[in-house]
Amino acid sequence: MLFFLILLILMTIGGSYQKTKFVYEYIEQPLIEEVPLSRTLERPKLEVISGETNAHKPADELIVMTFNICHGVNREGEESLDLLSDVIRDTGAQIIALQEVDSFMPRSGFKDQARIIAESLGYYYVFGETISILGVKYGNAILSQFPILEHENIKLPGSHIETRGLLSAVIDIEGDMCEVYTTHLGLNARDREQQIRAINSRIEESIYPFILMGDFNGQPLNEEMKELSPVLSDIAAVTQTESLNTFAYYSDYPNTRIDRIYVSNNIGVIRHYVKDSGISDHLMVLGVVSINIGLKGGLIASTGNNNR
Repeated sequence: MLFFLILLILMTIGGSYQKTKFVYEYIEQPLIEEVPLSRTLERPKLEVISGETNAHKPADELIVMTFNICHGVNREGEESLDLLSDVIRDTGAQIIALQEVDSFMPRSGFKDQARIIAESLGYYYVFGETISILGVKYGNAILSQFPILEHENIKLPGSHIETRGLLSAVIDIEGDMCEVYTTHLGLNARDREQQIRAINSRIEESIYPFILMGDFNGQPLNEEMKELSPVLSDIAAVTQTESLNTFAYYSDYPNTRIDRIYVSNNIGVIRHYVKDSGISDHLMVLGVVSINIGLKGGLIASTGNNNR
């Protein structure tokens, strides 16, 4: 009876993996010591809102993306993981941060979503759970075209029953090292402030250029977001595309920008744009950046925290 009660709870709330192109290795990556925002089901599909596709991008440009996949279901609540994988592939993103990822959850058909999406792309990946009960998990994932050398999943502070985490991965991008982080912050502003401070402590220890991507559940100019480290810059602010919203909060159209990409000041920012998957209630947020800024003119995110 207790088992079925736990499963029921998991169905109502919103181990890591690393792969080569052909072989998967399961690596347990537990946390080191929410209910999602309101969803709108009726919203027309949008085309690329800004920017352009990158089929002919130069070798020194890197496409990164953050995407809250709403546990792989569409706006009618139907399981759509295969279609979701196709949409992600079509973006051409080379490093991908995913939030609201299920692993063997009843509500999403007991699928190992991070592994399935990574397999469809032929990417390396890691998964960091924020909920883990009897092998049923939920959390964040990082997928990469390039080898993942190290990874860590860190528990963030908070008062809600759903814990929050910061997943990091050190990625070897053709000889250039980059540390990528993803997170999904809490719904409570006080919790988010504590979580941001914990993230600051972690990223300021990084010895590599780094990228922070995720669903921050708060607008860029919210008071708690002002706590974000000045070593980070919002790529939308750098490219003056802050008007590109990512989520429809009690609206038929996107009216908030809670999904964002931040970079350290030694990463060049070339472009920022968003796309509608037609599946999740969050839009896909993409950036084109340059890790080796000596090779690319681009805009250098050297002005500190551009939220202010």
